Amino acid sequence: MGAVYLAIDSTLEREVALKLPFFDASDSQKTERFVREAKSVAALDHPNICTIFDTGVLDGRPFISMKLIQGTPLDSEIAHEKLMPPARAAEIVRAMALGLDHAHRKGIVHRDLKPGNVMLLPNDVPVIMDFGLAKRVTEVNPNEAKLTKEGGILGTPSYMSPEQVRGDLASIGPATDIYAIGVILFEMLTGKTPYSGTLIGVLSQILTAPVPIVSEFQSEADKALSTIAETAMAKDPAARFSSMKTIVEAIDGYLKQSQIGVSDIDVVIVEKNFPVMQDPFDQFSESPKPEPKSRSTPHRNSRKSNKSIEKDRIRSRWWLIAAITGCLLIGSLLVGTLMRSGSPSGTLVIEIDEPAVEAKVKNGILVLTGGDGKEKYRFVPEERRKKIDTGNYKIRFEGSEELKLSKSEFTINKNETIRVTVESGPAKSEIDLVQGVTAAKTPDQRVSPKQEMAAVPSAPKQEAAAVAPAPKQEGQVTPAQAAIRNTHLVKIDSSLPTAGGQIRQFAFDAEPNTFFASNRNATKEDYVILTFGESVKLASVNVLTGRPNGMDSLDAGLLEVSSDGSKFEQAGVFDGGVAKIIGMSRSTIAIRIRPSEDMKHPLVIREIAIDSNPQVRTFRYPVEFSLDVTAAPGMREWGEQAIKICETQYPMICSELASKEFKPATQIRFVLKNDPNGLASSEGGIITGSFQYFRAHPNDFGVVVHEAVHCVQNYRNKKLHGWLVEGIADYIRFWKYESQNAVDLSPEKARYDAGYKTTASFLAYVAKNYNPTLVMDLNTHLRMNTYSPDVWKRLTGKSVEELNQNWRRSLVP
Repeated sequence: MGAVYLAIDSTLEREVALKLPFFDASDSQKTERFVREAKSVAALDHPNICTIFDTGVLDGRPFISMKLIQGTPLDSEIAHEKLMPPARAAEIVRAMALGLDHAHRKGIVHRDLKPGNVMLLPNDVPVIMDFGLAKRVTEVNPNEAKLTKEGGILGTPSYMSPEQVRGDLASIGPATDIYAIGVILFEMLTGKTPYSGTLIGVLSQILTAPVPIVSEFQSEADKALSTIAETAMAKDPAARFSSMKTIVEAIDGYLKQSQIGVSDIDVVIVEKNFPVMQDPFDQFSESPKPEPKSRSTPHRNSRKSNKSIEKDRIRSRWWLIAAITGCLLIGSLLVGTLMRSGSPSGTLVIEIDEPAVEAKVKNGILVLTGGDGKEKYRFVPEERRKKIDTGNYKIRFEGSEELKLSKSEFTINKNETIRVTVESGPAKSEIDLVQGVTAAKTPDQRVSPKQEMAAVPSAPKQEAAAVAPAPKQEGQVTPAQAAIRNTHLVKIDSSLPTAGGQIRQFAFDAEPNTFFASNRNATKEDYVILTFGESVKLASVNVLTGRPNGMDSLDAGLLEVSSDGSKFEQAGVFDGGVAKIIGMSRSTIAIRIRPSEDMKHPLVIREIAIDSNPQVRTFRYPVEFSLDVTAAPGMREWGEQAIKICETQYPMICSELASKEFKPATQIRFVLKNDPNGLASSEGGIITGSFQYFRAHPNDFGVVVHEAVHCVQNYRNKKLHGWLVEGIADYIRFWKYESQNAVDLSPEKARYDAGYKTTASFLAYVAKNYNPTLVMDLNTHLRMNTYSPDVWKRLTGKSVEELNQNWRRSLVP
């Protein structure tokens, strides 16, 4: 129906996918259907559905701008000669069903589901594309009936339901998508579509032939999944699954019965910082940068008419770079990454740990063959997720003779982890992933295979690192001051209080659907200031104001820059809610946004995009700490310093305790109260502290950081395993925020479940010697309420008592 281009949204300087149809706006019927796609999908917000940003007409041709999806189409992953593993097929279909369930609940039906309209991200998550034939369930369009009568087909024949073939528009609804997803599952299990032949033959079989049996096409296909596919493809819509939700439940039952967890193993690819490449502030940076997103919206109160603004912005907005018919595919290689492939039966970690290996690995393929010599799996650098079965394997690298693997064959069993390193020439020093520094190790010093665990820290761990404080002596830099000085994240200040949950950091989080909003009308004396962790050279700054619906834009304002953080000079003017700075090369430490006249509405900043050297990173975990010093007004200055430290450390805390579908709090309140005998506590996003204690111990900001960790933990049953909850909090405090990890413990009295700093010491020992992701893994179990003492055996290969004995022996001088 159209071509998809890689384009740059010049308003926010970001890459997007731009879809242009093969017709112009003079074809009203096709334009209507094309615009309907944009309107339908724009109402949807789900990770398994491609996001629509904008729509309009460009030089007489309709266009849709959408999120740039980096991945491969599902149809390229389906082949009769090499069938997809059942577990992988089940998880892909499950995720698709979740997205479609969201669409159906919004009253939208896709009507053209097929593998070519599904993109797989590098982590194997499917994203449903191309809602070109989408319609609302209640929508009646007489033109569609006319088109069907004239011989047109709305849909792709092999995936069309009987009601679509008959042209029974009244019967087309959610059940139509259920039929198509059944066909997709059928094809994933067999490598073929259910019906074949000429167009007329296929349509006839859809109407009259019995529902095909999966086993007749592929005798080794999984029976339970086959039943799910066959049920979804029932001729009568009433005989199919009643909803996409019931498909999800059926697949969950299959995965549970097969002892395959629903995404139990998170596949992680993270960028590793090598000392020779590392920027001194990169330890506080956020990586990877979020996907490009943008939206162009007419704004009210503009000095130009909305129509004029829209026309001018569309004409200047898109810089076309490359065209690709169909779906846009962009592969990416992360330098110095870990490719981790796992199943509940085991974990395979493929480590690319040298920067020099990048170019040689880029075009290569890792191949796994089974004991019978037949190829079973192929890994490419772009892939972040695959599942493997237990068994014996041989592994080889194709694409470069200069690379070698640390082992050529291995056996992986249940609860076992195997690591294979891609190397260039002789083995080199390993990266100590726990401490984040390079530590040379001889073969004799390396951890034995039984002790090896998947060294896969999450990407956000690069956002922040432990800050080594100077000794707490008068006149020296405190941990708090060091943290604030060294952060690479911007600091956002404003004279305007926040409205509700629309916090300041939402203005710089690369999410167009979030925004900062003030709780009162702004005046010409108000401002928002972004202060960088160090001076940067600005290439461009783009600021988009106003709510997503176009209201409350800043139409009369200034964008200013400062080289010292105190004196600001005008660099841009707001027009139609947008201000830009392009081509600057001088050093800048801060930018300021302010109205040039009093406003009749709140100040709303939708997004700020900055291109600079070094690059300023957006907030991956936006948060705003507020302060209540009603009980101790004299402690305001200290309290403001404490919440600045917590905001600075929040990305590190969240990355250390990240888990699937993890959404940390975006607002936390710190209250100083009168409690002479107390210290601090937290509950429901509120931290309370004794002002008497902090007045006597003004440098003990670690206590507040400890409570901020509890706000992120937010476990449902934190009292049940209190020793571990407190131990994790102190691990974050003493091993990540502070460097006071030398604990004076008696080997005879040390006990892993003593809690707080003692348990933190135990966790640090186990993480360093057995499983670098231990704390994150334990956090996931606590958050999911699945923790039990058996977890230690699964995560490390040893019981907690065995680990305790080894730890105590390590404490002996």
